Amino acid sequence: MATIRKRGKKWQVQVRRQNCPPVSRTFATSADAKHWAVQQEAGLALQHTPELSLKTLRTASLAELIERYILEVCPTKRSASVETAILKGFLKKWACTLPLSKLSPAPFAAYRDQRLKTVKPVTVRRELALVRHAFDVAIIDWGYPLSNNPLKQLRLPLAGKSRDRRLEADELNTLFVALAQSRNTCLLPIAQLALETGMRQGELLRMQWEDIDLTRNTIYLAITKNGHPRTIPLTPRAQELIQSLMAHRTCSGVFSTTAEAIKRACKKALHLAGIDDFHFHDLRHEAVTRFFELGLSIPEVALISGHRDVRMLFRYTHLKPENVAKKIAALQLEASA
Repeated sequence: MATIRKRGKKWQVQVRRQNCPPVSRTFATSADAKHWAVQQEAGLALQHTPELSLKTLRTASLAELIERYILEVCPTKRSASVETAILKGFLKKWACTLPLSKLSPAPFAAYRDQRLKTVKPVTVRRELALVRHAFDVAIIDWGYPLSNNPLKQLRLPLAGKSRDRRLEADELNTLFVALAQSRNTCLLPIAQLALETGMRQGELLRMQWEDIDLTRNTIYLAITKNGHPRTIPLTPRAQELIQSLMAHRTCSGVFSTTAEAIKRACKKALHLAGIDDFHFHDLRHEAVTRFFELGLSIPEVALISGHRDVRMLFRYTHLKPENVAKKIAALQLEASA
């Protein structure tokens, strides 16, 4: 607790707490003294004594830490449902009853190697990255008396090669025919707009009519994956699609469907079309690649896609060598003319 005394024309503050050395300071005014005392008491309250630290590490388990992360941190994220499911699955697969005092990189390495026998590296990487962040939050924000994060020293699996699946012209036509036959009438226009704009499925589903400016031919995306709003230009085909949708609008949202409904409908359409190894998200890859093939610069494509890291932008780009060869030939012909 804090003791404030007036010594002559100044105010002296002394803050004491059990098992902590006392701290003191002198101020010119009583208000400054009280303000400093409150700050010091709050800071000391977050500190752990050696006895308390040892007890905490012996009694608190990894499961308790992760459950608290699920309750307090996950809800603050846009990917809350996905991360919650991943962490709950982790709790079922690993011996999370171990106390924090017995945790080291070794058991996590064993878990990593065992999981890699049954799932892809990107899955294991996502799981362990979440658990690593949970430890960071526990140490920095919650004051857990851990000397270090045991996963900081752990080698995470490599992310693996980026997908390079592209639809040939005949495959794309077959796919759109199948999408048009779906009972979900939103499926075809969502896929067509994804191909024209490079927007993510979630961005398309959140799109409101008020976000669209056909005077400037743009769409404003307030909520994006990386947290940075962006305004994307519309191609002539995208403008046509949106004008067609406007003629039948019934609510504030452009599309009245859900991600789960799109997933089920898309799976059926791909099966009907006989197209293998293709995901809805691949339409974004295709769109980004087409923008480069049209001759747009890296900054121009990044403006549309929202990528802030050029390396990630290149992972989304899958140029066909034969198309590059045609472009080179055309440029050389133009230069020699």
